[in-house]
Amino acid sequence: MHANILIIGAGVIGLTLARELTARGAKDIVVLDKEAESGRHASGRNSGVLHAGIYYAPDSLRAATCIQGNRLMRAYCREKNLPLLECGKVIVARDESEWPTLDKLLARSTANGAEAIMVDEGELAAIEPNAKTTGRALFSKHTAVIDPKAILRALAVDIDASGRGKLLYNAAFTGLKNETTAVTTAGEMTFNFCVNAAGAWSDKVAAAFGAGAGYRLLPFKGLYRKLRPERSHLVRGTIYPVPDIRNPFLGVHFTKSVTGERQKAGQGTQPRRRGGMLQGRDTAPAHRYPQGRAGHGFRRGTRGAQPARPKRHFPGLHRLHGLRENAGRRAQSGLIRPDSRPESAQSIPARAGTGVRNGLTIGPAPPLFLPWPFIFRIKFPQRLTRAVRATQREDSMRKKLALFAAFVMLACAALAYASATGVGVSAEAALHMLTEGNARFVSGQMAHPRLDAERRAQTAAGQKPFATVIGCSDSRDVVELIFDQGIGDLFVIRVAGNPAHTDVVGTAEYGAQHLGTQLLVVMGHTKCGAVVAAVSGEKAGGNIDALIEPILKAAAAAKKDFPNLSGDELVDKAVTYNVWQSIDDLYRQSPILRGLTKEGKLTVLGAVYDVASGQVKWLGEHPEQDKLLAYTSGPAH
Repeated sequence: MHANILIIGAGVIGLTLARELTARGAKDIVVLDKEAESGRHASGRNSGVLHAGIYYAPDSLRAATCIQGNRLMRAYCREKNLPLLECGKVIVARDESEWPTLDKLLARSTANGAEAIMVDEGELAAIEPNAKTTGRALFSKHTAVIDPKAILRALAVDIDASGRGKLLYNAAFTGLKNETTAVTTAGEMTFNFCVNAAGAWSDKVAAAFGAGAGYRLLPFKGLYRKLRPERSHLVRGTIYPVPDIRNPFLGVHFTKSVTGERQKAGQGTQPRRRGGMLQGRDTAPAHRYPQGRAGHGFRRGTRGAQPARPKRHFPGLHRLHGLRENAGRRAQSGLIRPDSRPESAQSIPARAGTGVRNGLTIGPAPPLFLPWPFIFRIKFPQRLTRAVRATQREDSMRKKLALFAAFVMLACAALAYASATGVGVSAEAALHMLTEGNARFVSGQMAHPRLDAERRAQTAAGQKPFATVIGCSDSRDVVELIFDQGIGDLFVIRVAGNPAHTDVVGTAEYGAQHLGTQLLVVMGHTKCGAVVAAVSGEKAGGNIDALIEPILKAAAAAKKDFPNLSGDELVDKAVTYNVWQSIDDLYRQSPILRGLTKEGKLTVLGAVYDVASGQVKWLGEHPEQDKLLAYTSGPAH
């Protein structure tokens, strides 16, 4: 079997990456997993809490990824009708000594753009009647709960439906036969690119490529207990203690699942085996964190070792009210090129504590670069860092950061090369990206992607947009915002009334022929002043009359077909007719656009943007497209 891109690991990272690549037109993607289904490990074994970005330092990659992932995951759940419990989260204080941390978390949430408010004890009682705090608590509005396995199943369906990728289960990666052939328990598989998303086994996969020799797996797990039915009323939503923000754990917390069950999630513990996860000869020992207080340090997980602190926040709770259920896990991931040497293909430790919550941040990444925000810089307290690096004390943090940067450059180069060899953005994939972006815009959950200095640096060498859009100059018709896209994503042509004058046609040809965009959208909008003028027949004077001359034919056709309409209703019909007229004029004047369409290299679609609702209505291809493609070269009239 051959795969253009082989992804090892069918967790949320592997599946999301495969889904995004297929949406962008990549073909022959194979995701393999040693288990019989997705979600047997970290991606399917977590509390499902969708964090909102209040814990992380402002301007950090983790903060931006968490907030963006929260928005995208909630939108994905709504789109796919998946379980989503938007209950919010309260962070309660043990005593006044924890108030400064609450203040710091509030400041972080404000700086990160995550909605959180401070509430008093009375307001807390209205949110969580059985939770106790001292003086005040923090309420995070956008924290939610999802069903991780439902997410994984939906991602798998998306991949299968694309026709460009497939999942192969019960196929464990066992090694390499040569630089482009992987050996699995389901047989040998050749590949052009290989992505290591193997979670707890990522270090083993990396070692097969000669990478990451200086690193060892650092395993963690958390124990979950379901509250007994007679005590489940104690928890309405999600309740957390004030964390020690120096440590990567959030404390023992309580969560209402999407099924209505209530869980108590224990602190991070040292597991005994890789599947559980292992701590043994091939993993790094995790010595205790400095414990400032019970419940925030690392400890080996046993029933008796669970901290008693939750009783301070829930007077009616006893440890016997919990039923043992499951263990959550953490893992790692990385990318390796077949031709990479060990010194240039390092396996970078990744913090996956955000797990499934950040998976969809892969979605809005730049079209020609690997969406790498799921790789986090790991930053632990100093004592644990020394323990983890016991076998590599000579390594400095500078070296780790250098390796991280090298890894990112390697990843970008890999997919840039893939793009140059045929992995581009198809019209179907571009339409999918525009549709999803508009859905975010309409719902008020915009990601505002790719607007930073890094994106400016990426596009400085040249532009590679994934679609061309002809729109109106109307100040309400801001194409990049309507589709929630960033710098370099769209090639936009704006002219009042969106008519296809010669300069517009030439610019569209440049986008399709030279920039390689396979989707061309002609988008009108409601309340268009140019169309209103054409319908009314009033003369504006100056050069404006010449501008709207092509629109007059659309207005006349609308009046003829709908003689009983007037006012806004007639204008709406004329707006649609004007879109068709512009597409007609494009094809009449451009043998280049006609040729690309006939060859299957270009799709031209009509659309209308509603300035009131923000929604884009897709009209599809021109109703008489076959006739338009039969035109011969000549002027528009």
